[in-house]
Amino acid sequence: GRWCSARGLRTQQDRRHPAFTINKQLKKSHFSDCILLSVTPKPEAVSRLFMELAKLTIDLMAMGIWIRGGASLGPISKRETTPWGPAVVAAYKFESTLEVNSRIALDKMALKFIQESMTKKEDNKLIVRDDDGVWSSNAIV
Repeated sequence: GRWCSARGLRTQQDRRHPAFTINKQLKKSHFSDCILLSVTPKPEAVSRLFMELAKLTIDLMAMGIWIRGGASLGPISKRETTPWGPAVVAAYKFESTLEVNSRIALDKMALKFIQESMTKKEDNKLIVRDDDGVWSSNAIV
């Protein structure tokens, strides 16, 4: 299995953000206006992913780009071409059922992993429960 976060970016310039080049554990690919970031489901790797997501979200907001997406836990392809697999589909389907808010929403599998594998201190820093009850990544870490 892999940890999957699907997110939308508008331009090739957005895809050159430092978040995509510093972390060797972070697997990334893009197609259309979507990017996919994944890491192995280990607490330290997922924590690092959320830190990178926070940096990326804030940097893009500063450029006037508001993004949204979904996060799930499960298998994805390991090929370098267009990603596919149950986690990609789950992240997309979950995010597409929600109201249009700028956030990276966590599905039940993603939330369960964080709540079971992170310390309460890490958990409180990485995720936040929105007004509509949906858990999402915390852009202000």
